[in-house]
Amino acid sequence: MLAVSTGAACGVLFGCGGTTSYRAPNRDGGLESDEGDPANLPETGATYPRMDARTSAAQPDARSPIPVSDSGAIVTPACRITDENILGPYYKEGAPFRDDIRDGESGDVLIVSGFVLGQDGCTPLVDAIVDIWQANPSGAYDSAGFTLRGRLRTDDSGRYSLTTIFPGRYLNGSTYRPAHIHYRVSHPDNVDLTTQLYFSGDPFNPTDPFILDSLIMPVSETSADAALVRQVRFDVVLA
Repeated sequence: MLAVSTGAACGVLFGCGGTTSYRAPNRDGGLESDEGDPANLPETGATYPRMDARTSAAQPDARSPIPVSDSGAIVTPACRITDENILGPYYKEGAPFRDDIRDGESGDVLIVSGFVLGQDGCTPLVDAIVDIWQANPSGAYDSAGFTLRGRLRTDDSGRYSLTTIFPGRYLNGSTYRPAHIHYRVSHPDNVDLTTQLYFSGDPFNPTDPFILDSLIMPVSETSADAALVRQVRFDVVLA
């Protein structure tokens, strides 16, 4: 796990390559990077195709009992270590511990929940730290503060739950990066993991240079007080 080639390490951090680079706008409408032309960025409030409901089969609700073996270990297919994915340039240390990271940002409510598990026995990891950050609906990251950034600590069952809004997309070269949420997950007894959560049915999934199929999760949609609420379950398995 620790013997990573120079090229692989470079890809995990920022995605090395001549033509693929992040070009997300900041919250003031300018570029976080000096790459790209602001005219190519999505306009504030830009809309994109909705998820295809036919591909949005609901996952088990993380609040519900999950399958366990006679020994008490959580049952998942082979308890496979979650794949790494690029860190990207917008990580910011010191996000506050909280389970709602919206800070007044408007958009479709998204509930993300799941378990952090250890590969050995697929057992829940208590007090694992889940560090999360994402773009707002216009594709902008908050670099000045901590809007849409936060950390969570897993409970006694290894579970975490986050309330946020559905992230926006932004140009990466000639195409948009699909909606995604960044993760850094750590536990004292396990190997730290940097990865991303993607969403089934996003029309830009097929053209993204960084996405991995194993990180694409189905989305379920419900209504609460006449508002759309999306739910995703994303379990993370650490080495």
